[in-house]
Amino acid sequence: MELPRSTFELLFRAARLVNEAAIARVRVAGGTLREAHTQLFPHITREGVRLTAIAEKLGVTKQAIGPLVDDLEREGVVERVDDPEDARAKRIRWTAKGERALVLGLGLLADLERELAEKVGTTRLAELADTCERLIAALDSVSAEALPPGPAVRPALSPAASARTRPRATRPASSPRPRTSRRA
Repeated sequence: MELPRSTFELLFRAARLVNEAAIARVRVAGGTLREAHTQLFPHITREGVRLTAIAEKLGVTKQAIGPLVDDLEREGVVERVDDPEDARAKRIRWTAKGERALVLGLGLLADLERELAEKVGTTRLAELADTCERLIAALDSVSAEALPPGPAVRPALSPAASARTRPRATRPASSPRPRTSRRA
């Protein structure tokens, strides 16, 4: 059975392949970047963003992305700073090293884009960029209109993704619960 052609599925595939090529180039340059790290990048800002906000945008728990932020913090590319709006909270923001790494990464993407332009044509790639900018603007307005009033609703995770983000049980489900004695 032949599946119908989907422009957005093609965009997802192209984005995945570009991401994989970019990560490979970062590794060749000596970086330790993983694909999971790149999922956080669009959500981290200079001013900083709460871990819970990133998790909400990605549709996962903060426990699922905490280790990724820890990795980036160990690398010195992000830092946790006090949230000026809530003394109990922290924000994740780029460090100077992180901003330099972003510039380097964008340079690697520009190199890749030039190579691909040679293969598909500079005009076609420029038209694709223009179309993507228009799509993003249209999707931003659709997303804003589609938001329900009140608290945000998170999409349900697939069973496999949900299992990855749930804490593991400390005892097998088949083992009996330990009995506790009641003393008066």
